[in-house]
Formats: sequence, C-alpha cells, structure tokens
Amino acid sequence: VRWVIPDKTEPPRVTKVSMLLQEQFLNSPPVAIQQIKKAILHMFVRAYEMLGHIKDDISNDNNEKKDEIIKLEDELDRHQAEITEYISLVMHKGVSVSDSETLTHLLHAVNDVENIGDSVESTSNLLQRLAKLGQKFSPAAKSDIIEMVTLVASMVDDSIRALEHESRRTAMSAIEKEARIDEMKRKFRKRNRDRYVAYKRGESTTEEKLWGQVISNDVISNMEKIADNAENVLEAYKLAAESKPTDQWVRDHEA
Repeated sequence: VRWVIPDKTEPPRVTKVSMLLQEQFLNSPPVAIQQIKKAILHMFVRAYEMLGHIKDDISNDNNEKKDEIIKLEDELDRHQAEITEYISLVMHKGVSVSDSETLTHLLHAVNDVENIGDSVESTSNLLQRLAKLGQKFSPAAKSDIIEMVTLVASMVDDSIRALEHESRRTAMSAIEKEARIDEMKRKFRKRNRDRYVAYKRGESTTEEKLWGQVISNDVISNMEKIADNAENVLEAYKLAAESKPTDQWVRDHEA
C-alpha cells in the first residue's frame, strides 16, 4: 500500500533502476532506450538470483530462502512500475515509428521478466504448502525437478549474456535449451504420474504421495513458464526469431 500510495513526506526511493532512468535522457529517445535496456537487464539478473534461491530450497527440502524470494519479487514489481512509467514518458516525446516499435517490445520484455519473478514466488509458495502438509517430494521427483531447475537457470543465464553482449549466437544456445525444457516438462510430468500409479498398484515399493506428485507437476509447469518468458525477452530484443532460429538465421543476423 505504501508503494502504491506513497507518503508524500517520505523521500523518493532511489533504486538501481531509477538511477538509470533519469529525466535528462528523455529528450534523446535513442539514449533513453539504451537506458531502458540496461534497467531491464538489471531486473533479469535479479530474477536469475531468485532461481538460485529456489533451487537451494528444493535441494535442501526447506523454504529458508522464502523471505529473500519475496524481497526480490517486491523489487521486481517496483522496477516494473518504474520502467513502465519511463517508457510511457519516452513515448510522449514524439518518437519515430521505429523507436515506438522498440519501446513496445521492451514494455513486453519488462512484463516477461516480472512474470519470471511471479513463477519463482509461486514455486516458493508451493514448497511451503508441501511442508505444511507434512510431505516431501519423492527422491525421483526431486531429482527430476532439480535437473529441470538447473537447465532453466542455465537458459536464463544464457539469455542474460545474450542481452549483455547483443549476441544472437548466445541467444540461440538459450533457445535450444528452451526446446529441451519443453520436452522435459512432458517427460517429467508423465514420469510423475507413472510413478504414482505404480506405487498405488503395488508395483513399486518407493512411496509416492498424492500432494508430492501434484505439487511437483506444478513446479515443473512453473519452470517451463520461466523458460518461455526468457525466450520472449530475447524475441523482444530481436536476438531471436519468433519461430525457432536456424544456424543460417544466426549467420545472417549476427553482428
């Protein structure tokens, strides 16, 4: 509430993003756009940190990083508002058609990065719910989830480096991993179901509990959403084609 309706007696909050998005750049849209890109990259790095925290909690069967995840998600929400407002201010400066299109894409990118934070926070809430039910993921389910989180984190890391260096080659590496993550989702959700059915039928002695199976599927879905959002950011920056890029596309477009 204090963020939405701030106390006018309080000094404005100074953030890394607000330092990048200064009024002095508004009269030069190309410069402002570069500052916006830097601000989105900062958001992306913070979202990547959240992924590291959630991987730790899954690995350790706890929710110790929940407070840190909430703190980072609140930060992403603030940055989303700051960047969105700044994009609106630049738009009102009579920008060219090309710059207007770029700003629209960047607006979508801001939302995609914030959505990554939402998915990580949702995963943290799922872990908390599982703990309150007195359950844990089975060893097999946990192994699958950690494998997927690790690949998603690697894909996001590639995406960040692609933005930093404006590298379509690195972006293609990220997109290739995203395709593997899509396949992982299908395979791991099916394995979850098959393990639970086998245990219920007495065909397996490894215990698979219902809520562990349900929540692990939700975590897997959240990870796949994160990969989709990261891919969308690459497309917004024109570092990836909207369809899967080919080697020839990269050769034709690599700077």
